[in-house]
Amino acid sequence: MDAALTGLVAVFATLAGSTLTFVFQRHIARRAERFTRDQQLWHERIATYSAFAAAVTDFRRSQNDRWHLERADPNSPQFIGARDESYQRRADSTAALCRVRLLCGDSALF
Repeated sequence: MDAALTGLVAVFATLAGSTLTFVFQRHIARRAERFTRDQQLWHERIATYSAFAAAVTDFRRSQNDRWHLERADPNSPQFIGARDESYQRRADSTAALCRVRLLCGDSALF
């Protein structure tokens, strides 16, 4: 009877140890996945915010060029080119803002 009880305790302890190991490993794997996902999202946000800042800066510069060329000669081909460039820069800025909104998650930006 002693041998059977010892064997039963050994089997139970082995099963308990295996179950605890599985639970802890699953928890660690989930934390690692969450950390990786958070890091990837952080990198995507930094890249998107930087691209938005660059697009807005280019748009601002094109607006400044357009304004000066319009003051000099509103019918010049340089002004027409600057106007077209400012429209394109505005479209680029709007597209970058849409990407920021998608990644940000802050409802105040919508």
